[in-house]
Amino acid sequence: MQNVSEYGATGDGVHDDFPAIQAVLDGGRKDVYIPAGDYRLSRTLRVDSFTSIIADPDARLFVCGETDHTAESFLLTNRDHSFGNSAISICGGTWDGNKEGRTNFKHADLFNTTACTGTVLNFCNVRNLKLNDLIVANSVVYFVRMCMLENFEIRNIGFRSEIIENNQDGLHFNGFVKNGIVENIRALTKGQPNDDLIPLNADDA
Repeated sequence: MQNVSEYGATGDGVHDDFPAIQAVLDGGRKDVYIPAGDYRLSRTLRVDSFTSIIADPDARLFVCGETDHTAESFLLTNRDHSFGNSAISICGGTWDGNKEGRTNFKHADLFNTTACTGTVLNFCNVRNLKLNDLIVANSVVYFVRMCMLENFEIRNIGFRSEIIENNQDGLHFNGFVKNGIVENIRALTKGQPNDDLIPLNADDA
């Protein structure tokens, strides 16, 4: 198992830990451990196939609130949305959209295709996705957004946010999703999620 601290991740909440953590994730086919700490991420973490991430319960990864974001900006997503990925597993930790960050907002123009969506975790075209024992926090809009999934397991997910925002869906499923298990999804703070807990959509524009 590869520990991100051995690659230079500090977990001090100040330094940008994106380069170190992404360097560990690149290439896939590995187990990655994230120890306790606060990990500031200036860019989207991209996960390759056959990757297992295990985060300490006291590990918090959060979106930098001082860098610009686009429609492809998330805290974490799978690498290949076009051709797909397989066997991605994430267990433990808090995954924080940092709603209070100065640059972390959804654009007022809903038809602006280049603007940030405000989604924390995003998965598109993944076979054998497993999400277990996560806290997803402080989303701008969706906590977890997914489409084109097959054979997935999502268990023991908690949603927490100090700020109530419109469209804070919990597990937001778009189309082409099949053969999955969802268990023990819960709100950890009052008013969360401030929209659908588990919406099932054929299409989401």
